[in-house]
Amino acid sequence: KMLWEYHPLAAKMVEKPVRLALSKPRIYSIDIEPKEMLIEAFEREWERLGATNHIRDVMYIARAYGASAIIMGSEGKPTDDEVDIWSLADQRIYFNELDPLNLAGSIVTNQKPNAPDFQKPRTYITAAGQPYHPSRSCVVFNNTPIYLAFQSSGFGYTGRSVFQRSLYPLKSFIQSMITDNLVSQKAGLVIAKLKPAGSIVNKLMQQASGIKRTYLQQGGTGNVLSIDVEESIEAIDLTNTDTAMTTARDNIIANIATGADVPALLLKDEALTSGFGEGTEDSKVIVQYIDGIREDMRQLFEFFDKIVMHRAWNKDLFEAIQAEYPEVYKDKTYEQAFYDWKDNFEARWPSL
Repeated sequence: KMLWEYHPLAAKMVEKPVRLALSKPRIYSIDIEPKEMLIEAFEREWERLGATNHIRDVMYIARAYGASAIIMGSEGKPTDDEVDIWSLADQRIYFNELDPLNLAGSIVTNQKPNAPDFQKPRTYITAAGQPYHPSRSCVVFNNTPIYLAFQSSGFGYTGRSVFQRSLYPLKSFIQSMITDNLVSQKAGLVIAKLKPAGSIVNKLMQQASGIKRTYLQQGGTGNVLSIDVEESIEAIDLTNTDTAMTTARDNIIANIATGADVPALLLKDEALTSGFGEGTEDSKVIVQYIDGIREDMRQLFEFFDKIVMHRAWNKDLFEAIQAEYPEVYKDKTYEQAFYDWKDNFEARWPSL
C-alpha cells in the first residue's frame, strides 16, 4: 500500500497498463435482428452500471496486492443467496471492489495437492466476515499462486504484487531522486577563485573581500563586476555527474521493468524510436503485453456481460421487439429469445 500510494513509478506499474488496455471500448456484434436495438440497450446498461470503471479498479487492486475481488449485492436480499438472473432487471444492485484485507481468510487457497480446489480461492468468499454466493462474486489473482508461497500483501497463498520482484530497484529509484535534488541544489553554485589577502589579514581586508562576494551574489544581467586579473569566477562543473546520473536512472528503470514484467517504455513515457524499424518492434512488445492484460480481465468481463445482458435485454425490451418483429418473435418465449441473443452476441477488442 505504501508503494502504491507514494512511489513515483507505482501508478505506471499498477494503473497505466490497465488504462491502456481499456483505452478503447470493445466492439459488439450480434448476428440476429434487431442488432442495433440490442447493442444499444447493452451499451446503455453497461455505462449505467459503470462496469468498465469497476473492472479497472479490481485490476488495480489485483496488481498492487496480488489478489482482489468484486461482489454484487442486491438491496433487501441476503448476500449468500444465489442470484435470480431472470429477475435481475428488477433488482437494485450495487458493486464493491475488495482488497485482500477485506477478503482476509476467504481467499487463502487450499494447499492439499489432491484436493479438487487445490490452489483455487474458496467458493464462498467473505467481505469482513459476511459470505457471498459464488454467483455474486469474482476473484482475480495477479499471476498464478505458487505452492506453499505465502504472500504477505495478499494475506494468503495468492497471486503476487507487481512490486514484489522490483523492491530493490524501486528503492534505488528513490535514491536517484535524492541525487537529482542534490544536483539541482548545486547546479547554481558559483565558484569564485579570489586572490588571497596575504599572511596578515586585518579587519578592513576582510570587509573588502566580503563586499566583493556580496556584489558577486547580487550581480545580474546589466551589471558590471570588476575582479583582479589573477581571479576568476565560474560555475561548478557537473558534466561527468550528468552522464552518471542518466545512465544510472535508465538502468534502474530497466531493472524495475524487468522485475515487474512491464515494458520499460511504459515506465519512461518515451516516444517509440522511428528509425531502422526499432519503433515497430517496440510497439509490438507493448501490444503483446497489453493483450495479456486484456486476457487477465476476461473473467471480469464475462461476470459483467452476464449481468448486463439480463438487465438490458429484459422482458420490456422483448415485448417491444416482439411487437416490431412479429414474424420472427411471435412464437418465441422471452427465455428462448434471450438465449438466441446471447448465443449470437460477440464482443472483441479493437486492434491497438
